[in-house]
Amino acid sequence: MKQPLLQALRERVLILDGAMGTMLQERGLAPGGCPEEMNLHAPEVVAGIHAEYAAAGADIIVSNSFGGSRTKLAHYGLEKSVTEINARAVELASPAAVAIACGNGREPRRRFGEQDVRWFEEPVSSDDLVGLRLLRDRAPSGMAIAAGEYEWGRDGIEELAGCVDVVQADVTRIGGISSLLRADGICRARQRRLDREQARHHALDSLLERAIEEGGVSQVVEIACGMSPRGWRLRDRYGDRLPYVEADLPPMALRNRRELARRGAGSGGQRHVELHALRKG
Repeated sequence: MKQPLLQALRERVLILDGAMGTMLQERGLAPGGCPEEMNLHAPEVVAGIHAEYAAAGADIIVSNSFGGSRTKLAHYGLEKSVTEINARAVELASPAAVAIACGNGREPRRRFGEQDVRWFEEPVSSDDLVGLRLLRDRAPSGMAIAAGEYEWGRDGIEELAGCVDVVQADVTRIGGISSLLRADGICRARQRRLDREQARHHALDSLLERAIEEGGVSQVVEIACGMSPRGWRLRDRYGDRLPYVEADLPPMALRNRRELARRGAGSGGQRHVELHALRKG
């Protein structure tokens, strides 16, 4: 935003969203329960509430982190989850905030139109279907919301097709040409575009593997790469001989570590870390 918050306040009344705890209690939070814990166990509920406030005309979205301090969370035995709970709170609130910025029909919409913005790629995580749908429905006319590059399966592609204008599919991730053709069929049935993301990955893989074989690479670090299939391939090929580190924002790094653990694939030189960890050497 070009205008700071104080300038906006001088020009008009800004409307904050409403109560979060009351809404959560209406949707499953037990009396005396921890509202912030729902960021982890019922994220779709929290994101849905944010989306409803944005749709109702709120100018400011407040994350579900009012009681997110270590002292407060200790009452529920959650003091070790402070970082995870608060990071997730911001992640869940972000789609509604972005939707307000690009879809409320005020100054941001005019600026997008003046600059002829036509493409908004993965404005929020592809896991956040509520946020993607909200952005698509409220984005300025002519702007395409695109996501899905890191999607692994047909079910995920089908869900995304109902939430975005353009589904991105990487042939190296979704299982080859046959899966890519199925994804194309899903998009055609939903009257959505399919954007193929494989060419640049093949080029990068070729250059990287050549450098490794020639002895010019002893470690690979990918930044903000999601769950990269490149890591799987290099781990299978080189094992512990080639450390492979994927660094990302805290919510994505946490998601990737969980996925590695779920697949029983947390060894073999492949690690997922938060971006700030790179500064620690």
